[in-house]
Amino acid sequence: MINFKQNGDTVVVIAAAAIAAGAAVLKGALFGIAQNNAAETEEVVLNLTGVWSLPKTTGEAWTQGQQLYWNAGTAKLTTTAGNNLCVAVAWSAAESAAAFGDAKINASGAKLGGVIAPSTAIPDLAAITGGEAPTEAEHNAVRADLAAIKAVLRAHNLLAD
Repeated sequence: MINFKQNGDTVVVIAAAAIAAGAAVLKGALFGIAQNNAAETEEVVLNLTGVWSLPKTTGEAWTQGQQLYWNAGTAKLTTTAGNNLCVAVAWSAAESAAAFGDAKINASGAKLGGVIAPSTAIPDLAAITGGEAPTEAEHNAVRADLAAIKAVLRAHNLLAD
């Protein structure tokens, strides 16, 4: 294949701050583990795949295969999506008191590993109203459903503000 570049297991990025080898790094939507120490503005090689022992939010237990999100504020994995990017899955269960857990990283914070779906189906507005103009309550209900979907897409960096 003439357009093949590389396996994509590593990437070189410029450090935005000092980075220690073994540290988890989020660079845009790329998530990886630093292979080398780097000062600010120096190159650092990130491993984008593999299973790693990474810092986790204490008070949260993990189940094997659970999606994990990077909390940039705490520099720890969490089970809470919120505004955090999905960057890994739990390789094995972890107790809530544990400070570290084994996680298989996804390389990209935009990778969801699943389908975003509303908790209930969003009916066609015309089906709700029988073809009549929607009431304010019907309009607001659909607007709320769409806002919830947009929030999930933003949380996974799939929709810009």
